[in-house]
Amino acid sequence: MSNNPRYDKLAEHIGHNVVVVTYGDGENVAIECEDCCTVLVDEDREIEIEDESLDANIHREVEDWRAWDAEQALRQEHDSTCSGTLQPPVLAGIDLWVCDVCSFAVKGGAK
Repeated sequence: MSNNPRYDKLAEHIGHNVVVVTYGDGENVAIECEDCCTVLVDEDREIEIEDESLDANIHREVEDWRAWDAEQALRQEHDSTCSGTLQPPVLAGIDLWVCDVCSFAVKGGAK
């Protein structure tokens, strides 16, 4: 048992048959344990936002994911067209990795 109740709830289902399902014509998605007939986690497609600071946090999170997706697409394109490898930053405090062949640069380190 840990000090994290969500961890404990999920850990109870280790080794069980777990599936992802939708409800209400796709308005809700859930992760369920088929062995226990238990919903472990669920989320609605649309959320009601009562707090503007929460709204800003959600938008920032979405933008972070979009930026991550774009970065992954650029890395894949680079990797398919160049034989170089990304080299670690040379300046302290700047997390910018640069390809040793074509000078492609990406934040966040090597793959």
